[in-house]
Amino acid sequence: MRNLSVFLACFMLAVSVSGCTFGQQEEESSSPAASSSQPASVSEEEVASKSEEAPAPTEAASASGPSEDTAEPPADAEPEADAWEQQAVVLTDQIVNCCLHTFDESVGITALNEREIFQFVATLSRYKDESGYPYAAAVTITEPDSQNPNLVAHVAEADAQSIAYQLFGVSNWSYDAPDCYDSFVPEYYFNLEAGLPYSPYSPQEATAEMTGDSVVVSFRLTDSDSFAYAAGDQRKDFGQFQAVYQIISEEGKNFLRFQGISPA
Repeated sequence: MRNLSVFLACFMLAVSVSGCTFGQQEEESSSPAASSSQPASVSEEEVASKSEEAPAPTEAASASGPSEDTAEPPADAEPEADAWEQQAVVLTDQIVNCCLHTFDESVGITALNEREIFQFVATLSRYKDESGYPYAAAVTITEPDSQNPNLVAHVAEADAQSIAYQLFGVSNWSYDAPDCYDSFVPEYYFNLEAGLPYSPYSPQEATAEMTGDSVVVSFRLTDSDSFAYAAGDQRKDFGQFQAVYQIISEEGKNFLRFQGISPA
């Protein structure tokens, strides 16, 4: 369906991939143990007085550190609801704006394919400064120099595979993009001056709501501005949609996993 959508989306991806360019990266606390017996010369009254001055066992335990019942949560404790909702909104914006190919809007999608995941990895740099974005640390950008005249974004292969697994549930992900992959590092790299992939779709007026271990992002799905302009047509509105994510806790890490996009 939508032959023009398919043609233009494929054309723009080809331009983006061909523009990839090589970019090479150069308290311990302790207290002395109490004596088990008093000296023979100490009177019973003095012993009783010293016992009253000593802290009770429960007070001593409190002084040495927090108990299991009162300990603070670990630093990597699960974010609050508003943090999950913020993550879900920015991830939905990236998936819809940068990754989706044309699809049957009446049905929606349940997963991204390998090429769409590649476009997600390729556009990390576009979202790295967005508030709440969970994968900002996965991308680094190198300035032009004498060896490489381009502004280049770098994503380590291990980080790309981790993102593919956490967000999309795909293990050992890889993509055949020789113009954007350096096997010696290993990493994916993207010439930011050549442009990045984009989708024929755009999300409008996105809001999120967390219920239990799920986060639902509601939005209107429309044509992207670039697609509508290239097609010489007005922006189409496909109606109300929702993107669903599940909160996953695994090996001490908490993250969102994409479950699909469908008409609301």
